[in-house]
Amino acid sequence: MLTGIQTMPKVVLPPGALEIPSMPQLLDDSKLLQTRTSQPAGLPLYAESDYHWLVGVLDKLIEFMRRDENHNVSELTENDYDWVHALLVELVGAVGESETHPLRPLMEFVCRLIDNYEDKYVPELTELFPDLAKEAPIETASKSKQPTSNIPKQSESELAANAFFSMGYLLYQGDRKEKARSAYNMTITLKSDSWEAFYNRGIVRYDLRQYAEAMTDFNKAIELNCNFASAYHNRGILKSELKDYQGAIADFDEVIILKSDHIEAYNNRGIANSRLNRHKSAIADFDTVIKLKPNYPNAYYNRGLENNQLGNYQAAIVDFATVIELQPNDVAAYNNRGVAKNQLGNYQSAIADFDKVIELDPSKVVAYYNKGVAKNQLGNYQSAIADFDKAIELGLNSFEAYCHRAFAKTALDKYDAAVSDYDKVIELNQDFAEVYNILGILRSELGQYNEALADYAEAIRIKPDYAEAYAYRGVLKAYLGRINKARSDFQKALELAKRPGNSSSLKVFVENQLQQLNQEASKQNNKEPRRGGQMQTHIVTRVINGDTLEVSPEISRRAALQTPMERLIGAPLPAETPTERLSHPNMFRKIRLKNIDAPEIGTPQGEKAVRYLKQLLEGKRVTFKPAGISDDRVVADVWRYPDHVFVNAIMVYSGHAKWSHPPR
Repeated sequence: MLTGIQTMPKVVLPPGALEIPSMPQLLDDSKLLQTRTSQPAGLPLYAESDYHWLVGVLDKLIEFMRRDENHNVSELTENDYDWVHALLVELVGAVGESETHPLRPLMEFVCRLIDNYEDKYVPELTELFPDLAKEAPIETASKSKQPTSNIPKQSESELAANAFFSMGYLLYQGDRKEKARSAYNMTITLKSDSWEAFYNRGIVRYDLRQYAEAMTDFNKAIELNCNFASAYHNRGILKSELKDYQGAIADFDEVIILKSDHIEAYNNRGIANSRLNRHKSAIADFDTVIKLKPNYPNAYYNRGLENNQLGNYQAAIVDFATVIELQPNDVAAYNNRGVAKNQLGNYQSAIADFDKVIELDPSKVVAYYNKGVAKNQLGNYQSAIADFDKAIELGLNSFEAYCHRAFAKTALDKYDAAVSDYDKVIELNQDFAEVYNILGILRSELGQYNEALADYAEAIRIKPDYAEAYAYRGVLKAYLGRINKARSDFQKALELAKRPGNSSSLKVFVENQLQQLNQEASKQNNKEPRRGGQMQTHIVTRVINGDTLEVSPEISRRAALQTPMERLIGAPLPAETPTERLSHPNMFRKIRLKNIDAPEIGTPQGEKAVRYLKQLLEGKRVTFKPAGISDDRVVADVWRYPDHVFVNAIMVYSGHAKWSHPPR
């Protein structure tokens, strides 16, 4: 408890008064939606220098194509020819005879450019040397007389479109997304019906977070090829990103119609159903994924999240355990299994899971946070504070973390530190009525009464039907002597407490407060003690237990001639004795508070009563009115001096004692 500060009486509040309802743990639900692209799975990665070279080629070709305002393929200049010829040499070395190399289309386009230039500007050898035509007529036969293929010859624009498409494809793989987009732009300019180019550019734009443009591209790809399942799938992913979950589900439905075993479509439809709180439908989708692919960990993971949402914590634990079996280092699965265990009260086992997360990833903030939550439940408050400290140090700037840490500090009677944390909560979430209410309670404990009243008022402003805030504000007003205002707050609290949904303990608490307030009001004469012959003033030197004090009396020399018991009960003084005031530190006496019983010393409640009474009186002056003698002590009503706080009643009112005989 706090010491060295005058505080209001500690009222025993209903259970949960210092707790925030529904304070969540942190699930790790960061699984990414699966995006399918047109790239083959086995395509190798190239060296950084290769991608740099390809960017140079792309820029040069775009510049070449823009010479014609209609983007038709222009003729090469002599300088162009030299550059393109050198490029062909490099491409031949890279592509060779491979028909499937991704740069094959670029090489074919370069060859066409060179052929066109040479046909126009480079004469045949037979034209330069006519005698060769007579000697080797077969070898120098015209190209036009060579056998032709049944495959139609592609135009220069088609070859160029294919070349830019292949470059965009490679540059996307090399994480040159801006350049890949430029390449696909050229493909679409040259071949406006290329659904593949619209689709791939949509993926690039999605990655660049250009969502509106990506949506336009996927729409166009579907318009050009309405049976292209991957375009529907990626458009569904984009709609999910834009929170159009119903639209996303419609797209995933189309995918499943076109391809009934498309596991990513089922998985992502399940995620969209989850976002719409259709948890049972989501689980049905994940069940289908597991049926199609029993070793697919994402489906078990996502189903575990749904089971958590539905309160099926044991089923969630089984799902996350399966993920861990398939992927032993999956930190998210360990974290979420720990959260489910926390919900079942298996706190030690949950802590073991969070420790495993930290072992695998020491920077995983949610693990420290969730471990702190579990330790709070076990009463390991100091250790919990250390975990919340670490989470906050790692960047968890959430009001939940500060709330839980403040709760632990409150449990350790570190009220100043708790208030600091709750102030941070308000900074992060200004309309948190429950936190203002708790701040009112704590600031009352700290003696910051005006601030406490302001906190209660703010809680009521945010939540006008907040019964607890009215009740606890009433407690403070009663202590401050604002009896009528306290009664008004208690009556409002009682009215609200009777509404459905409020706890019965709150109703009982308010009724008790009203009863005690009325009892205190009926004995106002006792609250303002009379100054008379029987009133004594002493200094409290020690609190023996929750209802007994040891005092050093302030006395006169006349009073020093009295016996101790005569002095305590206010017997008449000898007339002939001088009357200067003295303090006798060696004269200790005991006073038993009249009509109350405190818990036995040695019990937790008894120790709290002693701490509270020490805080209230130790080292302070009291006045008392003896009512009798019991064993070695005087039985009396006691008031703190000079503010006349009626100590007997305060001990009962604060919940640290009870009446043995109700006061009259």
